[in-house]
Amino acid sequence: MIDQLMTQKKQYFIVLFIIFAFFSCTTLPTKEFSSYKEAFKNARTAGEQVLLDYSVALKEHQENTAERLSKEKVNRTIERPDTFDPIKSASDKVKMDDIQIRIQAWGVIERYNDVLSRLAEGKSVNEVAAAADGLVTSLSNFPLEEISDAAGEILPYVGILKAILSKAEQERTRQAFISTIKKMGPEIEKRFISFLREDARRFYNIRKGLNDRAYAGIQDQVTDLSQDYLSLAKNYKPDTKLQALTDQINQLRTYLKLKEQLKLNNGALNSYDSIAYIQLTQIKGQVEEKVTEAKLKTNELFAYQDMIVAYVELINKVSSSLVALRVAVENNILTSPSVEDLVPVFIELRKAIQIYQDNKRR
Repeated sequence: MIDQLMTQKKQYFIVLFIIFAFFSCTTLPTKEFSSYKEAFKNARTAGEQVLLDYSVALKEHQENTAERLSKEKVNRTIERPDTFDPIKSASDKVKMDDIQIRIQAWGVIERYNDVLSRLAEGKSVNEVAAAADGLVTSLSNFPLEEISDAAGEILPYVGILKAILSKAEQERTRQAFISTIKKMGPEIEKRFISFLREDARRFYNIRKGLNDRAYAGIQDQVTDLSQDYLSLAKNYKPDTKLQALTDQINQLRTYLKLKEQLKLNNGALNSYDSIAYIQLTQIKGQVEEKVTEAKLKTNELFAYQDMIVAYVELINKVSSSLVALRVAVENNILTSPSVEDLVPVFIELRKAIQIYQDNKRR
């Protein structure tokens, strides 16, 4: 009798162990998903910092463009225009906020990630439905026409998700979510990730344009200082000391890619005095200061290049993380989210942002 009870007890514990093992293997550890979600959130925050810099650059670019157009309008010749399209001219001025669109794109990606995470965690259908509802809202509010062909590819799935959300079945609803995400997911990944990745070129071109403008301004200032130098130096007979000073200025001009070299007046007969030499030396000092400014602008541009490369690497890693999570959900593969992949890239981006900001302040 005692042996029979012991046998039943063992069988009972074996059954408990099997049940525990089964449920342990069909869900992923909450702690690991919490770390993944935190890493994803940090990745988005780092990405949005690049967006904020673009916002500042875009505003400055628009102000420069408006100033140039205003000058052109004042200085334009009085000629009758051949063609004019008032609709196009008005639409060129009224454009949706570039920054807001990109923040919304990050929002869509984050909500898509939330749906995948809840499915992979084995969350209840109600919790998955709540995440899906957030994705539907995010997609419905997004101006899909801003992304080529996205409306036609994604909107049908938004309707399917809405239909699924209206049903009460549990397991069938979960499978419907997975089936829809399997078809819809690649489109979201392709459209929105590509949208953010392609931005990198636009961000860089705007920032480089501003940097080039500042650099050109420095070149103009050095050109003016060079003229001041020649205006003074041409009155004096060249000697070794004066030629050495002129050679130094020419070296500085070469760094700035100013091709024309300064030449002294060999026909001058007057010797310069100490005051004139001090004045010429002071001009050379001013040129040196301008070259230092130019080097800082160049360093700033290199730092921005490093930052924008880190941004693209972050987008790529977010993309691969989403794909891996979606494939795991589709195939019921139990795998931990790639926290180790996301963390290093957003840390590198934050470092690159800090270095860029430090260079910009100098």
